[in-house]
Amino acid sequence: MDQLPWGHVRVLLDQLQTQADRDWYAARAVEEGWKRSVLEHFIKVGLKAQLGAAPTNFKAVLDAPDSELAQQLVKDPYVFEHLAYVERADERNVEQALMDRIQDTLMEFGRGMAFVGILLCTGKNESVVRFTLANMATALGVADYEGLPADVKAAVPSPGELQAAVADQG
Repeated sequence: MDQLPWGHVRVLLDQLQTQADRDWYAARAVEEGWKRSVLEHFIKVGLKAQLGAAPTNFKAVLDAPDSELAQQLVKDPYVFEHLAYVERADERNVEQALMDRIQDTLMEFGRGMAFVGILLCTGKNESVVRFTLANMATALGVADYEGLPADVKAAVPSPGELQAAVADQG
């Protein structure tokens, strides 16, 4: 913590209960150069518990060093509170809001993240996810996303719409 500004140290002391949590968030803040607001956001959403929590098939389809790194980078859930200001809730406007707020979006995806291998959904059945991942030959992680207002969530395609789109492609 000696490498952090006093404001960061106050956040760590005020918002975290254990020394282990303080040390973990302090190390990440130093390593990744987080501003105080970023530190507060990641504490609020519980980043430490989210990292590596998404069900994936990485171990089955990727080589050992890559699979371990990929698993550590995938969070569950992702929190997109910064999209609460989308004026018109359709898929195109949600996508545009992601791009308009790209810095916040990239910050939520985290360091080392690529825009491949992850399916974001508003709810998932763990048994279905595990079964599906076991039968896939390509690397895939599945994570929930939170923080979207109800009208924005409504603009995201339903499972039936996604199944129809997949069927049309096949």
